[in-house]
This record gives sequence, structure tokens and C-alpha cells, in this order.
Amino acid sequence: MRKYSNRVLWSCICIYTVIVALFYCSSYFFIFDDTSIVTWAKNLTATEIVTRPVIGFYRPGGILLAKIQYLLFGWDKAFCFCFFSILFHGFSVAIFYHLLLQLNFEPLVATISALLFLASPWATEAIFWFSAQFDIFSVFLGLLTLLLLSHQVETKNPFFITAACGAFTLALSFKENAIILPIIFFILVTRRQLPWRQVALILAPLGIISILYLIIRSQYLPNLGGAYGDLFSVYRNADIPSSIKIFIEAFLFLDTRIYPIPNYVALIYTGGIIVCIGAVITKPRMLATILLLSCTAIAPIAWMTINAQTTSGGRILYAPGIIWSFLIGVGSTTLWNNVNLIQRWPGPRSVKSALTILLFGIITISLLSTFSQIISWRFATNFAKNTFDFMLSSADLSHSCIHITNLPSMTSKGPFLFKSYNLSHHFREKGFSQDVKFSANTVIISENNAAEILGGGPDVFSSPCPTANSLSLTLPLDQLRPD
Repeated sequence: MRKYSNRVLWSCICIYTVIVALFYCSSYFFIFDDTSIVTWAKNLTATEIVTRPVIGFYRPGGILLAKIQYLLFGWDKAFCFCFFSILFHGFSVAIFYHLLLQLNFEPLVATISALLFLASPWATEAIFWFSAQFDIFSVFLGLLTLLLLSHQVETKNPFFITAACGAFTLALSFKENAIILPIIFFILVTRRQLPWRQVALILAPLGIISILYLIIRSQYLPNLGGAYGDLFSVYRNADIPSSIKIFIEAFLFLDTRIYPIPNYVALIYTGGIIVCIGAVITKPRMLATILLLSCTAIAPIAWMTINAQTTSGGRILYAPGIIWSFLIGVGSTTLWNNVNLIQRWPGPRSVKSALTILLFGIITISLLSTFSQIISWRFATNFAKNTFDFMLSSADLSHSCIHITNLPSMTSKGPFLFKSYNLSHHFREKGFSQDVKFSANTVIISENNAAEILGGGPDVFSSPCPTANSLSLTLPLDQLRPD
């Protein structure tokens, strides 16, 4: 069973990676925060990156990685940056799978959990947007840390705890949310009933690293602050119950306004998920473990919120989605193992057939949702490229400032497009030395209806153009739409 599961998982990872690389990454274009991250990474030295916050965050690992990618690929090969994200998402899936096996879960639990995490329809923003590489690599290194720690438990080999400490340190350098990893490990090992002394010896170095990280970080961002404010203020002002409700809805429902799939197909997914959750409820100890893991995973983002009607903000659900995938993997395997108790008539074989179809349906619908979102992200990046190409060929750069009356900032389904300064970054990389400033009134465009254009208000990231030597430009949005 394990050998078969390995083949199925790696085949799915490879097929997924090839499809996304060919259909999406091949035409990727830097959008929204992408240009800012790459520009900062290019202009700062490695020492400066490590010793200062960048764009309001202290995440030196992500900025250093962006610098390395820029040195390797340059500005014009954005598809390589995109492929890097897809590749390491696949590696994270594989590590997640092997972690569950290492923790003595059945191959079926590991396979279903890993395939759902591969799809991650609730967090495509993390996978398809270069700017979310902070999330991709923090999770990759976090899962690697847990896998190394689980090997340390089994072998007591000092190599694994040393490597785990290195991976944990790097995970923190990509995103501060990784600080919950020692708690995640503690929850997982309590199932094994290990001696407390052994657990303490493993957790001690992780605790020391966490404390040192917080001390260093506080030198650059006091009061556990960041671009969104200090930690205590954001939690105090947050509507946490409302945020958690939205998170659950994002995991449980595939909103057909976002994903172009029929309502009854989305209901099959939701119904199947509820059945799997019901199965986990019959295992109180496992349910308690998953609830503790869920609370820990959501704690760093509980103050945040997302728009359930768009893909915007879905990146914050990338890491918690691992626990959600695990929940469904455990529930579906529980159903499978107890199929003879589910229904006495018309017989176990019929019930197993129905259950097989249901589990296959959950995974297939999740992947269908993900691939349908690729269409939306491809539309957004291609629209952004067409917009810049039009500006490159048509704009009169002799003016000191260009005001765009209808700059597309995002689509109605969520993918982002432009801020005014993105244009400055793109022009500078094309060799335009003159310092042309841009300002804009933004619009939100529809992927499916060219006539549907909503006002987004002034671009808050730009300053108004002076009246002297400025140009007002209206983009022909209908002509810039991708074919």
C-alpha cells in the first residue's frame, strides 16, 4: 500500500507542476507587490537585508531569496520566479506526506491529506503569486523542521536536531508565523507518550532559537510590530470570532462566484467534507489533537480577515490548510476502515464503492477548483502585461508625471494587477532613466464581462500629479483584455 501511495502522490505532484508551469508560469508577469519586493531585494546588500525591516516586515530570508532569484534570472524571466514557488509547493506536499508516515499514520491518511494540500483551493494566492513566497518557503521549512524532529525522536541522532534547528531558523526568517512550530511538535508528540525529559531536550533548542529571534526582531520592529501595527493592537481591535467563521467557510465551501463550477458539484465537496468531519468526531482523542493543532495554526492570523467572495487574502490560509487537509485525511480513512459499521445494507462492497467515489470526488473537485483559479490568475497577469506593453509603446514619457484615470488594480475575483509604482519599476528595468512619476484612479475589472468596471478610488500608494508638465491618460481597457 505504501509503495503504491508513493507512486500516486509523486505522479500527481509531477503532473500538477507541469500543468501549472506550462499553462500559468510560462506567461507570468510581475504584478502588485512583486515589483517592490524584487526592487528592494536588488538594491539592498545582504547585510542591509538582514539588519533592517523591508516594506514594514522583518523577513530577511524571503528578501534574500528574491535577490538570489533576481541574480539568477533577471527581471524579464518572471516565469522562473513563479516556477520556483510551484516547485517548492510540490516539495512541501511531499514532505507533508512523509511526515504523516513518519508519525505512524496510515498511507491512506497521508495520501489523501497530501493531495488536498496539493490542491489547496482555499489558498491559491499563496501558490500562484510570487509575492507570497514568504508563505511557501516558511511552510516548506516548517514541515522540514517537523520531519527532522520526528526522525530525531526515532533515532536520537544529533544530526537531525541540529538540522531541524537550522530549518526552523530559516523558517522564521521567511515569516514570523513559524514561531508556532515548537507548539505544533509538542502537540504531535503527546500522541506518542514520550518521556517528558526526551521531549524537553528536543524543545529546548527550539525555544532558545525562538527567544533569540524575538530579541533580534525587536531591535528592528519594536513591540512585536510590523506593517499592520503592533501585535497587541491588531488583536485588541480584531473581530476574532468573525474572522474564524470566515476561515471555516473558506475551507468548507467552494463559492461558485469565485470558482466556475456548478452548484451541485460544490455541494458534493461540502457534503463529503462534512461526512469526513463527522467520522473524526467518533475519535475523541484524535479530534482533540486536531482541534489543538487548528487553534495553534490559526492563532497567528486570527486577527486578520479575508473576503470570502474573492481569492484575495487566501495566502494566509496556506499554512492552516495543512491541518484542514489532515482533518479530512483522518476522517476519510476512519470511514474507510469502519465501512462495515456505516451501513449493513446493501452490503459493505456497495458502501465501499460509494465511499471511493465520494473521496475521489472531494480530491477531484478540489483540483478542479484550483485549476479553474489558474485561469483567473493567468487573466490577471496577462492583462497586467498588456497594460504595461501599451504604456511602453504609447505613453509620452517626456512628462514628469502621468496620471492614469483607470488603472486596473485587481479583478472582481481577487487576483491583483497594478499599483502606480509598479509602472515606475517596470519602466526603470526597461532602461528608462528619467524619473517619471505615476498617479492613478484605480478600477476593478471583471474577468468574464468587459463592460463590468468598478471604481476602486485613488491609488493611495501614489501622490497626485502637479498641474504643470503632467499628462492624463485613459487606458483602452477593452483592448487590453487577453485573448
